[in-house]
Amino acid sequence: MTEATFLSGPDWESTSGPFIDRMWELTDIWPEGLGAKTDGSTSDVLEDGMHEFFAIGPIANRPGNMVGVSVSFEANSGLVEMNIAPGFAAKAWIANVTGYIGGHANSWDATPDIGAPVYIDDSHELADGCNLSLSQHNDLGHGNPFAGFLFYDQDDYADFHVGGPNVSSDWPKTTTSTAVDYFFASVILGFGCVCGTPQYPSASPSPTPSPSASLSPSASLSPSASASASPSVSP
Repeated sequence: MTEATFLSGPDWESTSGPFIDRMWELTDIWPEGLGAKTDGSTSDVLEDGMHEFFAIGPIANRPGNMVGVSVSFEANSGLVEMNIAPGFAAKAWIANVTGYIGGHANSWDATPDIGAPVYIDDSHELADGCNLSLSQHNDLGHGNPFAGFLFYDQDDYADFHVGGPNVSSDWPKTTTSTAVDYFFASVILGFGCVCGTPQYPSASPSPTPSPSASLSPSASLSPSASASASPSVSP
């Protein structure tokens, strides 16, 4: 099991729920298959029994896409069952990349820790079986859809917790700080928000009414106008 292929096998869930399973067409999810990467290279091809995080809906909607985890795939119909329930956690390969410059990764997190935000990333430098990184943008500068947060697998906990074989928590993880590297961890699906600074195009500011458009002091009855309106008294 490596980052070269999507995760498969029975050990992929990190929580027993919740579940909101919905069917999507294979063409609705990305990055997957031929031409899925930013340079037109190929991502891994989804097969039944594989479980991976995918963005859902047109790439043009990024970074606002919904994100889910594949549960099953029916090759004959081309339908993918996805769990989109916030709070569901699953295991995945995650790239340590936190930013790109000039089309290449240029910053990395050597000690990714619990609660760090995770994003769907289709950058060409990532391995075929890795759809996730710690970067809000891909290598072309486009916003990455928010997937969720780094979370505990049951055996990540310290000894005092159920299933914890460790003297201390198995966090933070350890990667290199000078190149693209991968770590295997659980990600808990997000709660319908774009983490960090939203990457949507900023709306044009609403025009502010000019002071001259409102009633200005000069438009009201001035003292001189008031005086001239009063009858004068001849001596």
